[in-house]
Amino acid sequence: MSFYDAIRVGASGAAADFEVQRSLRFNDDDSAYLSRTPSSAGNRKTLTISFWVKRGNLSVLKQLIDSRADGSNNSEINFKSDNAIDAKVKIGGSNYRLTTNRLFRDPSAWYHIVWSIDTTQATSTNRLKLYINGIQETSFSTATYPSQNADTNFNNTDVHSIGRRSVENDNYFDGYMAEINLVDGFQYDPSYFGETDAITGQWNPKKYVGSYGTNGFYLNFSDNSGTTATTLGKDSSGNGNNFTPNNFVTGDSVKDSPTNNFCTLNANQGVYSATGTNTYSEGNLKVVTPNSGTGNVFGNMSFTSGKWYAEAYVSGYSSVERFIVGASGGVIDTIRAEQNIGGNAGAIDVSYFGQTGVKNISGSESSYGSSYTVGDIVGVALDLDNRTINFYKNNTAQGTISIASTGDWAIGTGDTSGGGGSTMVMNYGQDSSFAGAKTAQGNADGNGKGDFYYSPPSGFVAMCSANLPDPTILLPNKHFDTLLYTGNGTNSRSITGLEFQPDWAWIKRRNGAGSHVLVDSVRGLGTGDSFRVLDITTSAEFTDRNDQVRSLNNGGYTLDDNTDDYFYVNVNGQTYVGWNWNAGDTDGKTYTVTVVDDSGNKYRFDGFGTSAVTLDLAEGGTYIFDQSDSSNATHPLRFYTAADKTGGEYTTGVTTSGTAGSSGATVTITIAASAPTLFYQCSSHAGMGGQINTNSTLGSSNFDGTIQSTVKANASAGFSIVSYTGTGSNATIGHGLGVTPSAIILKARDRSDNWWVYHKGLSDPATKAIQLNNTNAEFTPSTSAYNPSVFTSSVFGVLTDGSSNASGEKYISYFFSEVAGYSKFGSYTGNGSSDGTFVFTSFKPALVIFKNTSSTEAWSMFDNKRDPHNPVAKFLRPSANNADTSGSNNIDFLSNGFKTRTTNNPNSSGATYIYLAFAEAPFRNARAR
Repeated sequence: MSFYDAIRVGASGAAADFEVQRSLRFNDDDSAYLSRTPSSAGNRKTLTISFWVKRGNLSVLKQLIDSRADGSNNSEINFKSDNAIDAKVKIGGSNYRLTTNRLFRDPSAWYHIVWSIDTTQATSTNRLKLYINGIQETSFSTATYPSQNADTNFNNTDVHSIGRRSVENDNYFDGYMAEINLVDGFQYDPSYFGETDAITGQWNPKKYVGSYGTNGFYLNFSDNSGTTATTLGKDSSGNGNNFTPNNFVTGDSVKDSPTNNFCTLNANQGVYSATGTNTYSEGNLKVVTPNSGTGNVFGNMSFTSGKWYAEAYVSGYSSVERFIVGASGGVIDTIRAEQNIGGNAGAIDVSYFGQTGVKNISGSESSYGSSYTVGDIVGVALDLDNRTINFYKNNTAQGTISIASTGDWAIGTGDTSGGGGSTMVMNYGQDSSFAGAKTAQGNADGNGKGDFYYSPPSGFVAMCSANLPDPTILLPNKHFDTLLYTGNGTNSRSITGLEFQPDWAWIKRRNGAGSHVLVDSVRGLGTGDSFRVLDITTSAEFTDRNDQVRSLNNGGYTLDDNTDDYFYVNVNGQTYVGWNWNAGDTDGKTYTVTVVDDSGNKYRFDGFGTSAVTLDLAEGGTYIFDQSDSSNATHPLRFYTAADKTGGEYTTGVTTSGTAGSSGATVTITIAASAPTLFYQCSSHAGMGGQINTNSTLGSSNFDGTIQSTVKANASAGFSIVSYTGTGSNATIGHGLGVTPSAIILKARDRSDNWWVYHKGLSDPATKAIQLNNTNAEFTPSTSAYNPSVFTSSVFGVLTDGSSNASGEKYISYFFSEVAGYSKFGSYTGNGSSDGTFVFTSFKPALVIFKNTSSTEAWSMFDNKRDPHNPVAKFLRPSANNADTSGSNNIDFLSNGFKTRTTNNPNSSGATYIYLAFAEAPFRNARAR
């Protein structure tokens, strides 16, 4: 269940008005924790605990909140060593607990956790409830409940700790906590502490305004003037139930918060060393690189524009180590083990070396600035608007470096040689004390969101979500989403749940073998016993299938009873998944009209080389014909129901403006539902025009290429559907995206042939190809289905090959381009480890499609609905009809990308994979999954 669901029930945007100013950073190396022992008992049966948490170290048992009399009587909530959450009360030696199947392995964003307890409830399952990011958790590896009216250890007169296990004094937490509420005497759901923002779909904190009871408290860590119980540990509920801070410094109150998420080092990135691992602490701001091999790491945020600043404090290094601070760009989506962002082990695009002061640009060293050592602070000013980087040593600029490469850029640190390790503490704007190593300066960045030791150069800002630009697409589920449903075998079955009307629906049976069924609004669906579908085989389009997808509707589709013995979409009791794309809410286009002498005067559109073409215009679409060109002066274009204009001019939905041949002259038509076939002609002369197909199918004629195509495009979401008829000659075809496509899926409709895939991540996109219906690696075909040398922002090229351009054959293509925060199409190299490759996408994925391009291996598809929590284990194969499969082929969907968690597909050692990824939420607005 997605947090977007709250939007559908009318959540407000008021939560965005509440800003959490600070969080408290816990460092397990310091044994940091908060403690309080109540002087009197409160309500031990009914209470609610709410807090926000951002993880540091993973895969180690970490205590969050704990109350403990002894080993037999205690209450606690923790992250287990397998990264599940365990919420437990132990009474008289018996454990009652909720232990999640879900694993929490995202250290790049915030989780909201609510543990709601009421042992007075008559129904046992109501006595303990666990909520994550506003949604009740229901999938548990262990779920046992205390007896009615049992006393927990919370609100007892025993020590209560935050960040450690009391009595045993161990399992210290590492990470950040914010907005900690304990409400004594009430069992509440998350709506008391947060709500969904209707604009972004993000689950946001809101201030709790109710009673706290006797032992309730509210810790917001806003007073960092000291580390006492009345400053850092102050209870802001009004109860005065202050906590005593232990082993904290004032710098541990940081600006990183659920309403302003800061960049930290990406511990999920993997290790750039064959012989060692990086060690992280201080909430993933401090890194110790291995004593042998290399160990570089970058921040978990990346940027394509803007001016960004970060600092690194040199805490320690070996005399033989070459420690560095640097930035990398261009291919951050290919982060992988043993291969750094720059493409070579141990290398980064632009770096500044401590021992020598040299700069290194993509492996090439040259003199640059001063050397730096322990105690020095290195600043990095990354200007992606002017394509420059400037490093600073203790606030002294070392010189401007021009950068040529484009793409995503990140800032990080590390070392580049064996024989020792370095220790660096990063500050992306959340902590000018560098975890207490320096006296905090508190110099805010230009936007007032950061906390730096040295003031950043003018115009440069902290690396935090508040400074990130608003994503182009705030709600990805208005452009792509997945539907799950169970068939019922009835006619006119309505499937709903989408926030848009799908233009491409890809449906697959889940609980057994069944064809992939692909329908789209440009080809149309057919009627009666002639439903039009494609499957992912070499077969031509089927136009004689019974009982399929009857219509694509606003919110979903309508299905028939499914007596067809080949394609099943609604068999009673069978389960299905549908992946759905929006190719634009409405059709419409502006055509530039000219008149040419072509065996008499004829109309042409958009400079296309053929006169008096047949137009495809969609019902409901609005089309503007611009007649400003002087060639139209005596030839006003109008519409008729007959080619010879008998019956008179057609005026339904038509408006005119200006005089043909003069500036601003237009004729506009909105195609009415069930409009007749129309003809465009000159109102003064005969034989100049042609036919207009007023289609119930969608898409509009496109004249950008040398072949006329029919296109339905959602350029803002980087998706279009293109239909055309081949000519048998080298040609170009318009695609409607407005940018060069990153991936294309193409199929011949009238002939048996493969599904051809163009993808920018192929080793040589100009010559290599891959097929959706096969498991083969990429290959060099004897004749290519594409001509990438003429791919542009408006057209793609095809050759004479029958796979894409046989004379008179019909083709359908699905086009994709990258949209920041919504879609990503790239490649990476697998490492064959359960601590697999991390791929940065700049969003939390909703769907990822993978293919090994270097060897034979099946395609695979993972989505956020069949597996709503990590690990994402259920996959389907486009090249196979198999049922939904779960196994060891696990991945994690994270707030900023995905991480493979398997030793095989899609992470086979040394294999190169391409992927197509679509978002659930942009990173700026995402919660940890």
